[in-house]
Amino acid sequence: MKFAEIIAGVADDVRPHRERLARARARGDLAEVGAAAHAMRGIATNLGLSALAGLTGAIEEASLAGADEQVQALCGQMEGCVVEALERLRAFRA
Repeated sequence: MKFAEIIAGVADDVRPHRERLARARARGDLAEVGAAAHAMRGIATNLGLSALAGLTGAIEEASLAGADEQVQALCGQMEGCVVEALERLRAFRA
């Protein structure tokens, strides 16, 4: 598989974890939020998306600490961070 194909598939790879995180957040399930954030962090780290890796790492840590308000605040930043990361990948691929 070519690197360009991997980059092209990132949005599809991230989508189920974003949805899982959103559902867990809505239920207040911090353990599940942390698990989804962990999965997204792995993808972001592997692709050098440091801002997304940092945010998802912070969400995971806050989830493990039971810091619901912090989790909610950090999750509020998720959409913009994911959009920015995907744009960076598209620019890299171009």
